[in-house]
Amino acid sequence: MTDTQRKLIQQSDFFKDLSPDELNKLEKFTQIKNYSKESIIFYKGDAPKYLYLLLEGMVQVYKHDKKDREVILLKESAVATFAELATLEQIPFPANCKSLTTSQIALIDYVAFKQELLSVPSISLAIIKSLSTRVRTLSSLIDRELIFNAEQKVAAFLNQNYPLTTEIKHHEIASQLNIAPETLSRVLAKFFKEEILSSRQPIIIQNHKLLLKKLQD
Repeated sequence: MTDTQRKLIQQSDFFKDLSPDELNKLEKFTQIKNYSKESIIFYKGDAPKYLYLLLEGMVQVYKHDKKDREVILLKESAVATFAELATLEQIPFPANCKSLTTSQIALIDYVAFKQELLSVPSISLAIIKSLSTRVRTLSSLIDRELIFNAEQKVAAFLNQNYPLTTEIKHHEIASQLNIAPETLSRVLAKFFKEEILSSRQPIIIQNHKLLLKKLQD
């Protein structure tokens, strides 16, 4: 493990408060793996062997619906853990995961991690916070898929992800929201007409109050 990789690991919420001795323990059962763009990290149904810590790049957790369309459950950028619930519970992964960019991931052997570090107070607290965040994410996903109409989906996405980077494309947003690109274009056009938005690249929210009102309609 390089000094740079070690510093990246220390940036994560899970490991930022570890002592030098604890970091040395972690290093002994951690391997670093590089993934090219669009590489599969794990498939739905795979048994979790590692705690995954994204050091560089971006990953996507996703499923397929009945029409074999990709439904995005989560996008995560470095530095962050991902898919930790399945690993902690030792249940098969409920979804697939792939790299969206060239990525570098620390694969932490879970059996050794559980024996050596899981009881460390700072890690236990970080796990609780992480699981709480995942619950909120799941709640938002349920609202998005089962309750919200197209306008509410777009409004919620803009509110939660603002400011958006110029790298994200409209078809990627549509895919993440599980709506057609044409529907997204129509909703954005309406938001511009209603002066909720004022720019396309990047998207700029002009009237946040009106945007939030869309979620209450």
